[in-house]
Amino acid sequence: MEINAHQPQASSSLNNNDEIRIAGQAQDLNVPPSKSFLHITRRLTIANGAAVAETTQVVNNVISLLMDELRYELKGVDIDRCRCVGFTSLMKGYASLTSSRAHSLGNSSWYDVQETGKQTDANSNFDINIPLKMLLGFLEDYNKIVVSAKHELILRRTITDNNATRVKK
Repeated sequence: MEINAHQPQASSSLNNNDEIRIAGQAQDLNVPPSKSFLHITRRLTIANGAAVAETTQVVNNVISLLMDELRYELKGVDIDRCRCVGFTSLMKGYASLTSSRAHSLGNSSWYDVQETGKQTDANSNFDINIPLKMLLGFLEDYNKIVVSAKHELILRRTITDNNATRVKK
């Protein structure tokens, strides 16, 4: 297994309602899409860039709730698309994940109904690694390797981040 990092094309534009494109293309890259992950490392801040209150926490499935739409393109062709990514992945996860599988997804910001977890460190940084097959249905069944093709993951941020955080009382 090999890890290949792909940065968004417009890395300075990760604001609400922005489209984020992550493209991967290499002549010698053989990709098993069903084994691919979305790895996001950020710092949780308020609008002016200041640190959030210590009582602010990110919610279960936080990264998905920050996306309004997710598309997967292969060679420029739309292969799969998901709207309201956070809510569809929550419903799918609660309906299909076993307790042991849900427990193993803690680093994906996924917690079972009874569990809670702290996704941020003392400086409000988070590091989340989500299997793409949690977000795109075709990846659960498509286990083949794609050879030398352009893959593109297109994410559109939500208009607001209100669903992604809560203030603990």
